[in-house]
Amino acid sequence: MRLKVDGSDLLDIVKESIRMISTLSGPFIIGVLIVGIGIGILQAAAQVQEMTISFVPKLFLVTLILFYFGPSLGAKFEVFVQSLFAKIILVGLS
Repeated sequence: MRLKVDGSDLLDIVKESIRMISTLSGPFIIGVLIVGIGIGILQAAAQVQEMTISFVPKLFLVTLILFYFGPSLGAKFEVFVQSLFAKIILVGLS
């Protein structure tokens, strides 16, 4: 039995990869965006022009998100990698 890999299989892998990147980075990007806008509004209201003020709250938020969502994101990534390796093995057998 010979398996043939064509362009649609590779396109599916690329689509899955982009979807996984969005899933894994989404909570971090959205959280940091909201905190950044909030701190920016407070800095504008207080007329404080220091750029390093927003760093600590963003770092704290990323740490909280990592602790809260880390296990579920890690499990999703593990399933993705296992399916990707299975596809690589199938291609190697052909």
